[in-house]
Amino acid sequence: MQTIPAMPEHSLSMATGKPLMPYLACLFDPLTKPGQTVPGAVAARERLVTSLLQTCTAVRVDARRAAREAAKTDADRAEIDRTLTAADDRLRFVVVHHEQAVAADASFCRTRGEEPGC
Repeated sequence: MQTIPAMPEHSLSMATGKPLMPYLACLFDPLTKPGQTVPGAVAARERLVTSLLQTCTAVRVDARRAAREAAKTDADRAEIDRTLTAADDRLRFVVVHHEQAVAADASFCRTRGEEPGC
């Protein structure tokens, strides 16, 4: 069983984190389009993740550069790469280990007393 990738503990300032948004959108928006489904075969899921990561490479470079320019502290600069890597890991988990991701989401919602998909 794959574990859910942890997000970094240090949170970025808004000014530093905002430039990363185009990269996060590049990774995750294609998964939210109407009619988009997660492929059934794990190999196809791996190809989807690889394709998204390759498609978003230039956006990642630009987002990282802009975030580093906006960073005011060494802690923020160090956190940028951890945040980008965590986003890549989270994408892989959500797509490749889709069933576990859905189950983890439902479990999280239940612990809050809410319906799955909260």
